[in-house]
Amino acid sequence: MEDLLNVQNLTKRFGSVIANDGVNLDIRKGEIHCLFGENGAGKSTLSSCLYGYYKADSGEIRFKGEVVELSSPADALRLGIGMVHQHFVLVSNFTVLENIIVGSADVGLLLRKADARRRVLGLCRDCGIDIDLDREIWQLSVGEQQWVEILKALYFGAELLILDEPTAVLTPQQSDQLFVILDGMRKRGLSIVLISHKLREVMQSDRVTILRKGKVVATVDTANTTAEAITALMVGHKVTKNVRDNSVTPAGEILSVEKVSAVGEWGEDVLKDVTFTVAANEVLGLAGVAGNGQKELFEVLMGVRALQSGGFSLEGSPVTAPTSRQILDSGVGFIPDDRFLEGLIPEFGTAEN
Repeated sequence: MEDLLNVQNLTKRFGSVIANDGVNLDIRKGEIHCLFGENGAGKSTLSSCLYGYYKADSGEIRFKGEVVELSSPADALRLGIGMVHQHFVLVSNFTVLENIIVGSADVGLLLRKADARRRVLGLCRDCGIDIDLDREIWQLSVGEQQWVEILKALYFGAELLILDEPTAVLTPQQSDQLFVILDGMRKRGLSIVLISHKLREVMQSDRVTILRKGKVVATVDTANTTAEAITALMVGHKVTKNVRDNSVTPAGEILSVEKVSAVGEWGEDVLKDVTFTVAANEVLGLAGVAGNGQKELFEVLMGVRALQSGGFSLEGSPVTAPTSRQILDSGVGFIPDDRFLEGLIPEFGTAEN
């Protein structure tokens, strides 16, 4: 199998910190190649160098056998290198189609936009992605926004697609769907670089490159290794698991939700007579494909979305006309699915957040 991308002795520094130290890497045509390592190992920095966000201090990058200079993402896109970041780069009040084709040279006329729609629908069919091209981004779940980013990269002709921890915001079902999509891309000759912390995903790749403290430790065929061996390479020693039985017995009722109903932004029913209870010492899972009311339910419970009917109580005390402050003061915490957009103020520091 021929190489699509070769990296030789790539080094990237930030002041006195060496994020990538003499990295060698080759990506073959039609493979899923995983970059694996602990936080701070240099995975995202390396990917950013390959996409032109950062310029390497030294080393050489070859794409299709030619030495290339990647000074910006525009350089990477022209070559056929696309990237989907952990934090999506989408315009919230644009439609799916508009986000995919924005920046393209062929969207000046309505006729060309119609042609673009046909191209994108073809990509959706090829990839097995089911998404409404006329919905605006703010109406989509985080998982659906992931599909938009992938379609955008493919629309611009990516032959090498870099995915930075793509399953961090996906449900297990969506993660499985993602790997079905990636497998289809691989079979059509596309190359995928996948950054992941999850061993299950690593083992679904063709090869894995392990980084530690900015250096490449090894590149191995996943078919010829084990998850335990990869973990040992990542941390530098064999990892033993000490498993303890910490099972507990559920105690008194903490949360009681009774026939909760709510509507969406367009007046459509998003919750209908939802009823359940949560006990102390209990982990309750809510299952469902994205877009079936999970997000709206949490918004109701946190006082962000208005109740249409029904109600809920905390530790036996009914909560009427809840506000976010009232809920927070009651001892309830909430981590939204889009941590960056809804859970943080990027301009504030860690302590302020």
